[in-house]
Amino acid sequence: MLRRHFALPLLAAALAAGEAPIVTIVAPDVARSLDRIEHGVWGRVAAATARDGLGAYAATAARMASEGLGIDLLATLRATRAVDTSLDEVGLDGAGAAIVDFRGQARMGATARPLADALARALDARIRPATVAGSPAAWSLPTGVVDGTRTVMAVFGDQLVAGGERSRLDPRPVQAGDDDLILVFNQPRLADGWRRIMPGAEWAGQRSSMESLLGMLVWRLKAVPEGIEETIGWPGARTGLPVDRSLIARMPADALMAWCAGTDGAALWTAWGEALTGEPSGMPGSGSLAGIEALMRRRGAPCTLEEAVASLRGTWGLAVSPGVPFPEVELMLPRNPTLDRLAVWLGSLNGATGVPAEGPWPLAIDRLPMSFQLVADRTHWLITADPMRAEAWPRGEATGFATRPAAVAALAQAPAEATGVGCSDTPEVLKVLTAYSRLLPIRDRRARTAIDRTVAEVARAATTGWIWTRSTATGAEIRLRGVVGSGMMVPLAWQVVQGSAEAVATAKAERPAAFLRRQVLPAVERARTAKAVDRDGDGNGEYPTMAQLVAAGIPGLEAPVLRDGDLIRDGYRYRLHLPAAGGAAVHREPGDGDASERTFVLYAWPDTGEGLLFAVDARGVIHATTPDGNGEPAWNSLYRRDAGWGGAVDVRRWRTVRDPDAVVVPPEPKAQEEF
Repeated sequence: MLRRHFALPLLAAALAAGEAPIVTIVAPDVARSLDRIEHGVWGRVAAATARDGLGAYAATAARMASEGLGIDLLATLRATRAVDTSLDEVGLDGAGAAIVDFRGQARMGATARPLADALARALDARIRPATVAGSPAAWSLPTGVVDGTRTVMAVFGDQLVAGGERSRLDPRPVQAGDDDLILVFNQPRLADGWRRIMPGAEWAGQRSSMESLLGMLVWRLKAVPEGIEETIGWPGARTGLPVDRSLIARMPADALMAWCAGTDGAALWTAWGEALTGEPSGMPGSGSLAGIEALMRRRGAPCTLEEAVASLRGTWGLAVSPGVPFPEVELMLPRNPTLDRLAVWLGSLNGATGVPAEGPWPLAIDRLPMSFQLVADRTHWLITADPMRAEAWPRGEATGFATRPAAVAALAQAPAEATGVGCSDTPEVLKVLTAYSRLLPIRDRRARTAIDRTVAEVARAATTGWIWTRSTATGAEIRLRGVVGSGMMVPLAWQVVQGSAEAVATAKAERPAAFLRRQVLPAVERARTAKAVDRDGDGNGEYPTMAQLVAAGIPGLEAPVLRDGDLIRDGYRYRLHLPAAGGAAVHREPGDGDASERTFVLYAWPDTGEGLLFAVDARGVIHATTPDGNGEPAWNSLYRRDAGWGGAVDVRRWRTVRDPDAVVVPPEPKAQEEF
């Protein structure tokens, strides 16, 4: 599939183990894409609403952007051909420095240099000249991704190139193609980068969702007359079965949207169960059903969530139909003994007993202001709020939905082996949305007019939409066409970039804590137990000064720098205080012989730049706080006022820094709202 859809140069890069970027986004021809959009649904809508809707707002935004930059932005976009951006690396280097390596380039003809000059003017307060080999003009500016790093921008002929300080900025070839946008998401490399950033228990919490995607996700988008067509190659386990199309014929005759999917529940749970019931990780595809599972257990359900999902085998469906006051949603599930027992349990929560072989069965769900019908026939359960549908369902009759234009288009496009088929009567959906838009709290008449006018024009220009899925050798292929498309890949890419940057920034900010926990504290305790310092000769080792500790050796510390008795490392100053006579403290010379056998307090704070203040004493618990602006902390800053050595920590100021390698037992999840 990849070879058929991907130009060979990019395919070769994508499949090179360990070499492909984490995220690659390519627009082969921006000018061609603009032309397609203008001749499609959205171009017609913009033209029809040039005075009082989307077209007017788009024209105003383009004019303001052009005036702000001092160039004709639309003309610049029309001159732009290939655009290629990538996130190349995420992690920490050998010295613990943050790595968020990215780059982008655009072939822009004669507009490359004017755009670069315009950007330089707009960012004048933060930009400074840079030197890049082969470029007549280059600048750098703070990237905003990780503190202390900068983005470099350079012009090469008709190309504008930007990237991180570690990136190679010479232009590289960009493949041609008929798609308007291509995204490649290299899941294995992302997982490897996050594994290095987040060791121990923190990585374990992310692992199930990070590794649930097994390979390269490829997303292709193309502007078409109907709107947008997308094709997604989604890596992962094959959990789908061919759709039983007879269920589509039983959808509500007036359905606005419908979806049928053939599912192998056992395979689905094997592939996704751990991610679905684990703690949410914040990554795409991660969620948590642990609360539902706990509720089922507490209320005496006859099966576990795993058993219910694993029993699901066959085609299930979902339909949305017009309703008052809100659209009605129906769910169709294939029957099996496990789900039958679960249905009896649901009924018992509402006072019902037994399961009828056929016919409706009342079902109430707390906090929902409507009653439902649970209906059984020979093959499926139906959950609906429509009494007429509940009465007709057991007869198994076709409703006529399969002859509707939306269903006809979807069934014609879906291959015979499709594991999912869906459709949307988009014009009717938009008409319903227009009615509900009156409920929006919009007081500005012009804004409301613009919204209503735009939605009406889209409804007039739109056609029906469709989506289908099928299993492939590596996972699943998804294809859809509609007015707006899924919109799922751009947020995914943004979340990957943003999440990676935040993870690196966090790792960078807490690197001093990691250095204290994994290297300094073990070395301090080893020096004491080895009796490297025993000035009173009583056979009990004393805690060393920082100079003595460095002389004894700190694992992993190369070429240590001492200044005024403190260790200087990566912009941080580490000071080790020892108790002196009278309850005082020293850090340049050894402390009181007896007291130094029992306690110390160690601080780490930014010697240059910004960062947290860390502290730890002989109890081994690392704390952090924001520096108070007074420079170096007092020896007893960790403790409550007037507390001496080993006193109570001032918890109002200091928070405990958790150990990412500690074994964490997750708490019992809270149950969701009961039925």
